[in-house]
Amino acid sequence: MRNTLFLVIAASLMSTSLCAQDISFDSMDSNGDGKVTQDEYHGRISDWGTYSEFDKDGDGYLTSEEFAETNYDSQLYDDWDVNNDGQLDKYEYYEGVFEYYDEN
Repeated sequence: MRNTLFLVIAASLMSTSLCAQDISFDSMDSNGDGKVTQDEYHGRISDWGTYSEFDKDGDGYLTSEEFAETNYDSQLYDDWDVNNDGQLDKYEYYEGVFEYYDEN
């Protein structure tokens, strides 16, 4: 799980300038307990600016067209849109990504 999460996050960021930052499991595990919680994950990934990289028009939401740029299966868009408003806010996106990789 640890290596899978790290590899997927690193791979998803390779096309951006964010790769120059410290991207490692340990950098996300802020309390050093060997696990990355949702809060730790959300805090680190938001620091990297991932969401803003995909939010091309800067309105604070991802449209289905912007979501297509993330390389996630487009069918996940509806699943991640918890409030069914037709767009993903930061919380919905980060929560969706976290749940996607959280195998247990």
